[in-house]
Amino acid sequence: MLAFDWRSILVTVLVSVVAIGLVMAQFQYADDRGSQLSLSNLDERVPVLEQTTNWIQRDQLCTPLAAYGRALAAALPTNSRVFLTGMLGPTNQPCLGYYCFMRNYLYPRDLGL
Repeated sequence: MLAFDWRSILVTVLVSVVAIGLVMAQFQYADDRGSQLSLSNLDERVPVLEQTTNWIQRDQLCTPLAAYGRALAAALPTNSRVFLTGMLGPTNQPCLGYYCFMRNYLYPRDLGL
């Protein structure tokens, strides 16, 4: 009888590959100041984010599209409806991320395509 079956070996190999990939990304992007993948770069951003009390400005430092969604949510009344055009169809698949962001930040408003 084998001590390990093929499924446990496969899971161990997959977990190891993912862990090695995450560690390698820390070394690869450590010198790039614009990268958000490095823990050293994230550690340098902590004081700036701690000093920023406005949620929209804080999102602007991390994800500009999230800041746009928050600013739009602050400007619109909660009973409004928002329609996004140009999001449907096979050629507009990259635009689907905009819909997901807006749906998250504009809740409880109706969001239609």
